[in-house]
Amino acid sequence: MAAAAISAIMTMTAMIMEIFFFHGMIPSFV
Repeated sequence: MAAAAISAIMTMTAMIMEIFFFHGMIPSFV
């Protein structure tokens, strides 16, 4: 149960960081 929660948190964190990365980097290059 704890492992599943940690996995879900890691997945959501990776998705959030990916969104911030693309929204932050692409406009600066454009």
